[in-house]
Amino acid sequence: IFLADIEREISKLVPTAAISINKKNRDYKMIFNQEFMDNLTEPEQIGVLIHETMHLIKGHFLLTKQLRWDVDLRNIALDLHINDSILSSFNTGDISFPKEGCFIETFPELNLNKNESSLYYYQKLKEAKNNKEKSKKKNEDSLFGQPGNGNGTSGSKALDQLLDSNAAKEMHATWDRFCPLIQ
Repeated sequence: IFLADIEREISKLVPTAAISINKKNRDYKMIFNQEFMDNLTEPEQIGVLIHETMHLIKGHFLLTKQLRWDVDLRNIALDLHINDSILSSFNTGDISFPKEGCFIETFPELNLNKNESSLYYYQKLKEAKNNKEKSKKKNEDSLFGQPGNGNGTSGSKALDQLLDSNAAKEMHATWDRFCPLIQ
C-alpha cells in the first residue's frame, strides 16, 4: 500500500533512479530512467526499487539538509548504509544490484565494517577525503588515473575515481535538482 501511494515518473533527467518531492503537493515521487531500468535484469530492478524505497523509509534526503554533510560523500555513505542493510536483511537470491552500485566491497582499502550507520560510513569517507586533500598538497598521485596526475590519494582507488571524476556529485544530483523545498 505504501508504494502504491508514491507517484512514479519516467525521466531522462535522472541517470538511474531517484526519490524526489513533487513541488506542487509535496508528495514523494520515485523517478526512473527507462533506458537504465530496461537494461537491468528483473532481480536488479527489484534491488533498485528496494534501494530507492529504503531512502524514503530512512528519510535520507530530508536528513541531508539537516546534517550539511559534504555532498561528495553523503550519497556514497547513504548508499553504503542502504545496500549493506539490504544485503544483510533480504534473501539476496531474489534480488541483486547493478554493478555500478556502492558497496562496502567497492572500497576494500578503507576496511569498512558491515552493519554500521550512515554516519559511520560518512566519517570513514570524510577521513579518506581529508587524506586525499593532504596528499594533493604534497603533489602525490591519485590511485585513479595516469601516473603524475598529482590529484592526491584517499587510499582507495574507487573513492579517488569518484572524487576525481565528480561522479560522487552526480550520484544523487536529482536531490538537489528536484528538491528545492529541502534546500
